[in-house]
Amino acid sequence: MSILNDEELKDIEKKAQTVKEQPKEIVYWNKRKEVESRLDDDDVAKLLDELSTFAPKWLKHVVFKKRIHHIIDYPKFLKCIEERISVIVTDKNPLGYHYTGEYWQSYTKANQVTQAVRNEVIFELSEWLIYDKMSNGDLSKLYSYMYAYMLEPQNIIFDKNELVSFSNGTLDLETLVQHPFKKDDYLTSKLPVNVSLNSPNGGLVAEYARHLLGDEEKTLSEWFGYMFFKDASNINAIMFMQGVGGNGKSTLLKTLLESFGNFGSSISFKQLSGKDSDRYVNQLSTAYANILTESDTQINNDGMTLIKKISSGDPITANPKGKETFTYTPRAKFLISVNYHLPVFEDSKEYQRRLVLLSADAKPIESMAEDERKAFLNKFDKDKLKEALPEYIGYAIKLAKQAIARKQLTLLPSTKTRIADWLKSDDYISQFIDEYLVEIVGTNGATVKYVYDQFKPFMTEQGFDEMDIISFKQFRNALLSKGIIIATFPTRGIEKDKEVVNDFDENKKSRLRGKGVNKHR
Repeated sequence: MSILNDEELKDIEKKAQTVKEQPKEIVYWNKRKEVESRLDDDDVAKLLDELSTFAPKWLKHVVFKKRIHHIIDYPKFLKCIEERISVIVTDKNPLGYHYTGEYWQSYTKANQVTQAVRNEVIFELSEWLIYDKMSNGDLSKLYSYMYAYMLEPQNIIFDKNELVSFSNGTLDLETLVQHPFKKDDYLTSKLPVNVSLNSPNGGLVAEYARHLLGDEEKTLSEWFGYMFFKDASNINAIMFMQGVGGNGKSTLLKTLLESFGNFGSSISFKQLSGKDSDRYVNQLSTAYANILTESDTQINNDGMTLIKKISSGDPITANPKGKETFTYTPRAKFLISVNYHLPVFEDSKEYQRRLVLLSADAKPIESMAEDERKAFLNKFDKDKLKEALPEYIGYAIKLAKQAIARKQLTLLPSTKTRIADWLKSDDYISQFIDEYLVEIVGTNGATVKYVYDQFKPFMTEQGFDEMDIISFKQFRNALLSKGIIIATFPTRGIEKDKEVVNDFDENKKSRLRGKGVNKHR
């Protein structure tokens, strides 16, 4: 309770008003000097009470040997620092988080959170010209007190599944109601775009997607909207979008990727399963979406295993350099643009359920008449598409909610047929192997190139256009996936196998182990 009466307090406030142009710390120290000069004449308790009106709430004063000494009120100082910086440490993340005013950002290195608290202590003390007047021992005690109370692990769950933050606020995916950023939402990310729920048809971006895909735009939009949901287990899929080069597929996919900023990636299966896979698998752990404008034409066995895990929601393990190994369930949804050389997958129920192949059959932009092309490029300018993303995002999220309720994407009959034909291409490889490859007497058989030359007319007989036949590299990879061994150095065959082994008496690279090809079948 204040010792000063109301009139005295008003008089002090009036004096303070006259020096309001001066920095508060200067006013405080001038007042402190004045009060110290009056200790012999006035009531000490009243003088200290008067001084406290110019000091921060956490600063107390005592008189010792006719001098004023300050003492820090630890609990009040703690409240002051908690107002300066919001930090949280959990058992799951001992590195801690700090609140940016919009979301909770995770610290990435040890001691960052303690240094952040320490810095705010220093800033607050320095602001009142107190820091340089404290001993190292007193500072250490103050730091320890702050750490003990501010960095005690809390039982808080971050990143609730139903919430996602955009630049214009946080959206509840369950209710589709948006609200301003709130500290107690405990979200650890913010996407770099706005969201609007007011478009019934998706606006310009959806129109562009319909130009490319026709009615299959709905399938793409469902999948894109699903990318904003943290749970990837409701709909297990990897989506490919196939079409002729130069028709604008890449522009659409790059526009969609803009929605995710640092939380979007473009990591290929080759990178995920290659020698630097740990780095890419770690990067994937924070991604909402993985959108590629070009597909791998061949995927090794490790890549295939990873695809199955990602598309089925199984945990995968990351071992980033300099960090501890950790396991996570990937949430990133894959969307991949391809021209005509699709990766080879086996025709199994696993892939039948998980692969989606959309047809972006719009003609190349360059093939349009000049006036049509100019109008098209002006209407669907990439900057205009980016500006139109908010209403497309809201539209796509609404479609995704409907797909989640059904637990499946909308697939047209033509889409299902296309997927089946794609997967059957691998069965044709098995059929070719059964019908055309024969056992040989020797060890070194026909070369892969020679076998591929027989495979192409075989596929033509099955009704495939030349552009739809898998490439030589894909064919070679498919043979390996079937367990056929291919020599890695030049070898030659024997005369007994000359009818089914090409150039048997010459050293040739990449001969099949124990297999020849009967081109007369």
